[in-house]
Amino acid sequence: MQVSQLAPGIFYFKHLLSEQECLDMIHHGERLNTFQSVPPTGSGNKNSLVWCGVNANEVRNNQRIILESTLFSREWSERLYDRIALHLPQDLTFRLRALPEEVNRADVCPNVEKALEWKLCSVSDKFRLYKYEKKQHFLKHFDGTNKRILSQLTSDISDKKEEFVKAQYVEQSFLTMLIYLNSVQDGGETQFFDYYSKKETFQVKPERGSALVFCHEMLHQGNDVLSGVKYLLRTDVCYMKKKDIVESSRYVNPKTLKDPSRIKEVSNQQQKKQKTRSYASLPEGRYHVGDWQIMYHPSCQLYTD
Repeated sequence: MQVSQLAPGIFYFKHLLSEQECLDMIHHGERLNTFQSVPPTGSGNKNSLVWCGVNANEVRNNQRIILESTLFSREWSERLYDRIALHLPQDLTFRLRALPEEVNRADVCPNVEKALEWKLCSVSDKFRLYKYEKKQHFLKHFDGTNKRILSQLTSDISDKKEEFVKAQYVEQSFLTMLIYLNSVQDGGETQFFDYYSKKETFQVKPERGSALVFCHEMLHQGNDVLSGVKYLLRTDVCYMKKKDIVESSRYVNPKTLKDPSRIKEVSNQQQKKQKTRSYASLPEGRYHVGDWQIMYHPSCQLYTD
């Protein structure tokens, strides 16, 4: 694997996945046979105008499958994190150099002190498998942010039916991760634009097994596929910080505690064995994993999930 930084906040991983891994991912999606046209995002009104002056239903016309917190996506998120973790910024100070001042000023880390509170945490287990056929594209857009809460649990000895929350941590996406699952000979490039002028800066051609990682707030688009099919895996890179205030003091035996996808066990022994293991910054304990919630940056009317 070769890693390079194409611009501040834009990282390129060449040969991140093997040919067989890419084929396995494509076959998994095709076996599910649930590719659907992507609904317009942002306002929710398919006829609403977006900032670039075209109808929202014309902006993206590709197909996708969402795999959210499945066993498959959780296993793959660990695999991906293990490969990229040592090559990415360990906190969010890089955003102060990579993004315009007005973006950072409105962000959760407007200065160095706040940016240092966030630590590299995981590759999101919310996967979106995209399929672009001929003449399909995704025009200029920013990406939305996903976040969820991990609540550290402490059992109440006097009543085993209840779980109390000891502390809470925010897991939030800040970087988009695009993995090209096949090479495209004609079209399908990821095109980047200048934040202010909206003029084209550079583009990346889809090459099987390679990946792009970049800040959500960077303006980009998926160019028209002119021949063949483009398969793309979209997920996010997340950072974590401890919440100052615990939102809830207890869970009264919720059904979700019986769902293995909702419970995460963190042990010091696991962390010592694997330095790049996700959630390494979490204290040892048992955690309830909340739902992913999407947020949109106020700088644009059109977003993607």
